[in-house]
Amino acid sequence: MVTVLFAYLHQVVDIPFYAESGTFMDYQYDTLEQWIHDAEDEGNTDEEEKAWHQHQEDTLYEMRRAGGHIMPIIKNPVWLERMENVVMNYQHQDKHELEWALLAIEFLQLYHQYPKRSISDGIHPDLVYPDEEERIRVEEYIHFYWSDRDCFQDELMEMINCSFQERPVQDEPTAVHFFDTLPDPQKVDFDFETRLFGLIERLRDLLDQYDHEEHHATV
Repeated sequence: MVTVLFAYLHQVVDIPFYAESGTFMDYQYDTLEQWIHDAEDEGNTDEEEKAWHQHQEDTLYEMRRAGGHIMPIIKNPVWLERMENVVMNYQHQDKHELEWALLAIEFLQLYHQYPKRSISDGIHPDLVYPDEEERIRVEEYIHFYWSDRDCFQDELMEMINCSFQERPVQDEPTAVHFFDTLPDPQKVDFDFETRLFGLIERLRDLLDQYDHEEHHATV
């Protein structure tokens, strides 16, 4: 189930994956990795610091290994072909799985209604502050990343916030109307974006619950 949702968000909606070279989050993780290597070169002999450093190294290894495994899977177009079959044949066993099933159905409906619509289609930087080069781009603030509960969370969020606060403009969806043609009464401005952002928030919350259970398992 999660695989087809990730495939749709990556292939159609065009949300970057953190393991892709050259993406915003790939750069952030590369920077964190460089910081760790620089700290290692300092030769800290404190046992507690050594243990923490090893934990960071292990987390990086897990993140890179998982990213290398996940990325080719969600890039595979066969998952889009199977999306409807996977979603409609999913059998939930409890309330939590029902939430996944309902979420997936709404993603499928969005895909059917907007089969080629990406997150950047509603962005028009040439119309909104076109001369401003220092801007927060949509492919930076909507992005796959590894975890918000690992040992890099605080540093990662601080890096992103510092990067964003230096830029005066953020790219956001914009409705464009042409006054030489009659408007389409069936078209609802921001329908795709409103539904998509709501679904992404619900997906994030469900993944966050899973992440929490992984780090704070109950017996």
